[in-house]
Amino acid sequence: MGGWHRGRGDRDRRGRVLQLLDPGGQRRGRLLGSDLDAAARVGGRHRGRGQCDCHELSDLRDPGGHGAVVCWGDDFYGEGTPPASVDGTAGSATAIAAGEFHSCAIQAGTGAVICWGSNFSGQATPPASVDGTAGTASAIAAGASHSCAIQAGTGAVICWGFNSYGQATPPASVNGTAGTASAIAAGWRHSCAIQATTGAVVCWGDNTYRGQATPPTSVNGTAGTASAIAAGTYHSCAIQAGTGTAVCWGDKGSGSLGESSPP
Repeated sequence: MGGWHRGRGDRDRRGRVLQLLDPGGQRRGRLLGSDLDAAARVGGRHRGRGQCDCHELSDLRDPGGHGAVVCWGDDFYGEGTPPASVDGTAGSATAIAAGEFHSCAIQAGTGAVICWGSNFSGQATPPASVDGTAGTASAIAAGASHSCAIQAGTGAVICWGFNSYGQATPPASVNGTAGTASAIAAGWRHSCAIQATTGAVVCWGDNTYRGQATPPTSVNGTAGTASAIAAGTYHSCAIQAGTGTAVCWGDKGSGSLGESSPP
């Protein structure tokens, strides 16, 4: 699952919290009945300058688990208007991620990454290694102005877009050189992944706000590992493997985050 970001991208420091859409929340378009539960499992809610939500609506009778992408909210850069290749017209999607002003999905059938919306930093232009030209993807994440994917077959993390803080330059431990990844998350100016062979959380990019890119020993492979990962604006969270405990680190200024002891 990708990282879900709430904030204002590289424009200010107001964003704080990352969350999934509540199945009992806003209903739009084709979000009806059991579709809400399907969307909540794979979709993310993004709140920033306006609001943009994107969800992949799975037909629960379809063992393939794919469906049409439906978006709503702020559409200033076209981030709320998915292309025909994933909106059910000419194709559908198996995974979805929403960034600050762009969105990305993995096309069902082909595994190609499709992105739309703001492309000022190239965040909506996936490279050939995952766009279906020279490779495809098994997981997708969207940050403020960068995107990341796990390449299908190799497990290598591929990132593109804004990279002033190194958030789009995954380290050797997950980029296929010395290791690969099983899960990926993209925050405001940092990214995190779970290393495939060890289960250790690896993060990179901006680390100036209280260590959001420095996972604690409880999940970095020293004293524990992780089974799931998420990245916010100035903080990150993981589920500790074996215990199921939520472990978070980074900014605690708003009081909504316990650095190692969420409620």
